[in-house]
Amino acid sequence: KWTDASGAEIESLSKMPDHDVTVTAIWTADTFKVTFKANGGSIDGKNEVVQTYEYNKPITPPTANRTGWTFIEWSVSPADSGVSTITNGTLMPPCDVVATAKWVQNDYKLTWAYDNGNVYKEETLHYGDTINLPEEPTKEGYTFIGWEGYTDGMTMPNKNLTLKAKYTVDQYKITYYHNGIPAEWIAEFGGEKFKTDELENVYSEQLVNYGEIIEADVNKLDYAPGYKVSSAVIEGTATAVEGTVMGAKDIAVYVNWVLDTYTAKFDGNGGFFIALDDEGNLSQVTSHEV
Repeated sequence: KWTDASGAEIESLSKMPDHDVTVTAIWTADTFKVTFKANGGSIDGKNEVVQTYEYNKPITPPTANRTGWTFIEWSVSPADSGVSTITNGTLMPPCDVVATAKWVQNDYKLTWAYDNGNVYKEETLHYGDTINLPEEPTKEGYTFIGWEGYTDGMTMPNKNLTLKAKYTVDQYKITYYHNGIPAEWIAEFGGEKFKTDELENVYSEQLVNYGEIIEADVNKLDYAPGYKVSSAVIEGTATAVEGTVMGAKDIAVYVNWVLDTYTAKFDGNGGFFIALDDEGNLSQVTSHEV
């Protein structure tokens, strides 16, 4: 619009007055739109937001969010708008523009760990990447049964993740072999209780968890008349099986039996015996033990 020297608006001049006049132009800024596109993220739950600004006024861009991504900038089109990016305070160009969010995908660390927390394998994944299982980690004396917290088709969350291996303890067999028991004893006294392999002399088997202290199963023949256990050693060693920590393999134990000793007491029942005393002299005694 136009105004005169007094500031009054002049709509039109029909004819020139009889004095000089000054006519001043008054301008109003045009308004333009900025369309902010979230580009896979969101702006207050929306895919895009439109803001209107007067030409050359400072722009206040909205905040965009995207799970697993980091915002970089608002990239502006068209290229000839005179503005390439919009930040807080960027002045509005003389045209409508589109500002598109640019993102960079976040990296997260995936740690595969043994059950004690020691690292088995590490890798870097993006949010949403499919988690592929590694080779099963071995552990002496244990059987791998899976990964704690893992589910089929699992994808990488927007944080670092540790998955621990799960195991069950293995059991190993102790085979007890008997030494020193004559075959005729077995035939006479063994019966069903003394289950034996005549070729290998196996009389007992025992399952023990890996890492456990062995409580030897060597007393199954304590009822054997005339014999007692003298030792029970691991095959190929002089190590007693009792109290040994069970390793990660089956073992053989040889149980050695010896003739037991007994005491016989003779009572003279009112009479006496002639016996040697401790010094080798003959003496009369009313009772005697051998």
